[in-house]
Amino acid sequence: MSRQHRLLVCGLSAIFSCAARSDLLAASEPPSVQDVIHFIERNERKINEVYVEAETKIDEAVNDGKFQWQDTPKVIAVRGWVNGAIDGPFRLDVDRYVSDWVGGPKDSSPQAEESSGNVYDGQKVTTLQRKSGAVGKTIDPQNASVTGDPLTVKNSPEFLFGFGGQFVENFWNVSKSQSLSAYLQTYLGYQSNNEKFHPIATTVFEKRDGVELVKLSVGYDGHMLEEWWLDPERGYSIVNYIYLMGGPKTPTYKFDVKKFAQPALGIYYPAEVEYIIFSSELNEPVRRFRYHAKEIVVNKPEIKEARSAMTIPVGTSVKDDIEGKIYEVAPANDENSQLLDDLLKDAIRSTTSPTTRPVP
Repeated sequence: MSRQHRLLVCGLSAIFSCAARSDLLAASEPPSVQDVIHFIERNERKINEVYVEAETKIDEAVNDGKFQWQDTPKVIAVRGWVNGAIDGPFRLDVDRYVSDWVGGPKDSSPQAEESSGNVYDGQKVTTLQRKSGAVGKTIDPQNASVTGDPLTVKNSPEFLFGFGGQFVENFWNVSKSQSLSAYLQTYLGYQSNNEKFHPIATTVFEKRDGVELVKLSVGYDGHMLEEWWLDPERGYSIVNYIYLMGGPKTPTYKFDVKKFAQPALGIYYPAEVEYIIFSSELNEPVRRFRYHAKEIVVNKPEIKEARSAMTIPVGTSVKDDIEGKIYEVAPANDENSQLLDDLLKDAIRSTTSPTTRPVP
């Protein structure tokens, strides 16, 4: 080997050694808060459309000297076709939602059951009530409504816990139309203007169940704290989360992702989650949501197509709050039904449309 070749080989070896040492040094330090936000945002962009079929069981805590979870009949079963943008269009079919019947008849079941279909096209929300009433004794109310507020659906238990929006970065703060990355950036902006409250914004490595995660902590010392455990190997997907209040850092709610699905290369989506709500007075768990996704599909064209495919039955009364009108759906040309979006557009155009008739 010539002297020049030996020098070249030694030089390359030195470069590679330095690079290896840099990688090791970088790996020994957790990413900065801004880097974590960047990684989360990159992960959010991977989901353009998502379909989820899931069932969530709701348990209540019992503590008569010994704490335990008690099974209940309460459940949320949904199918959702949702755009990945926080303000994007969606369709949410609530196949079954059993909840406590507050104010129900005394001689009826303590739980009520309902099902519905909900479509948001980017401008209006159409909700079709399919059935409601006591468990096992439901009726079809034959009602539909049109409003301009998608938060009515997105802030509901059916979307947050049934569909699982509460556990996914893309739909983190629907009330403020913020994905998790946008929520965190806004949070840091507030902190910069409130130094007197001793803001916290830190990252550390922490192992959980043998997996090294990045723990992101954001809040105000002595007031409140939010913590996320993120998995770099899964695109910084959320594995655990907790919200703490007060100086003693009392838990308010938390969730743990028990299992991820990988519906596409590089995309990890919560498949099994346990979400727990705590009592602020007793400082102990009071309610648990056990989420289980039966099917998850991402970024397929049929998801977008299915969003507008909900149908409305003949005889349904449609109350349009946007137009201030009420219509009853008359038989269409096929004497059954037609696509909901087309039907409502026709109904709004004219009360003399052959597919609708005014309700007295």
